[in-house]
Amino acid sequence: MRNIGQRRIRQIRIPVPPLPEQRRIVAEIEKHFTRLDAAVAALERVKARLVRARASVLKTAVEGRLVPTEAELARAEGRDYETGEVLLERILVERRARHEEAQQGAKRKNRYVEPKAPETEGLPELPEGWVWATGTQLLGGLQTGPFGSMLHKSDYVSDGTPVVNPQHFRHGRITPDEAVSVPPSIAKKLKRYSLRAGDVLLARRGEMGRCALVGHREDGWLLGTGSLSLRLAGPLNLQYFCWFLRSPSTVRRLEGESVGSTMTNLNQKILLALPVPLPPLAEQHRIVAEVDRRLSVIDALESTVDTNLARCARLRQAILKRAFEGRLVPQDPRDEPAAEMLARVKAGGPAEMPMSSTSRKTEPSSPRVAQRDLFEDRAP
Repeated sequence: MRNIGQRRIRQIRIPVPPLPEQRRIVAEIEKHFTRLDAAVAALERVKARLVRARASVLKTAVEGRLVPTEAELARAEGRDYETGEVLLERILVERRARHEEAQQGAKRKNRYVEPKAPETEGLPELPEGWVWATGTQLLGGLQTGPFGSMLHKSDYVSDGTPVVNPQHFRHGRITPDEAVSVPPSIAKKLKRYSLRAGDVLLARRGEMGRCALVGHREDGWLLGTGSLSLRLAGPLNLQYFCWFLRSPSTVRRLEGESVGSTMTNLNQKILLALPVPLPPLAEQHRIVAEVDRRLSVIDALESTVDTNLARCARLRQAILKRAFEGRLVPQDPRDEPAAEMLARVKAGGPAEMPMSSTSRKTEPSSPRVAQRDLFEDRAP
């Protein structure tokens, strides 16, 4: 931990202006800082509202209230449509076919177990054409990241196969860190943890619901220790499933069922039993398009807020810089020089020279010098 001792503090050079100018400087700093504090508070309130808006978009999306349902559109257009229930049956057929294909040629065959339907008691009512499913029904593969003993920080190199951890998930995308990579020898040893395009990654520790999609760029990268890799069993919109995992109701359920005293942890049992609201596939696509449209607006606003918060921080430093360079307030030649004040203080006298009542009455006010407002200046 960085620290500083008394000896170094005593050696610091401090620019000392005349005492009246010090008072003017302090008053000017407080004026500007009050305005900055109000601006920062307003920006923080906007940022909090954007967080709530993001959650509201995801909530209405998985409740079937963001776009017209497929059932409504089909009635209006006089056509049939594939319901969520029919889609689920199609997924289960594909799931069984994949299992049987994997068993061909195997010496020891594993019996296929039909996944159970969810217990719908206590679950909210779904829109027409939707159906409740479980993680067991929808997932064709579920992989937990390697144990800590299999991957150490000392194994990381700056140029190798990237390892994806929850801190690399941002708004449903993966933002890798080049320093968190492993050499080919370790990547080969951890081959079973290789990612594949189309996987959904989910943080299993700390912040629940934090997830990201694996694209073609990340194909072959490695699953990190704090992550789970979910592979869907059939025709589902991957982004819809990711938005579902990030929705407020899912986050609350994962937080309530996760285990751990110091840090919450997800296990495979929790995810396999997770109830999933499944809309028709065409409706999933429209939901994703509308969520992406709205979140892109929120992302842009959030970026603007962050830019202005950073500008406020720079302005605060600029005010202090000008203050200690003698450029924040006008100087008055009638002020007692700081050298005389320091000499008097060193001799044991008061910092401020006593003034007679007559001099107080006749002392002219300090000249007012027009200054350009700092907030009208460009950010440094």
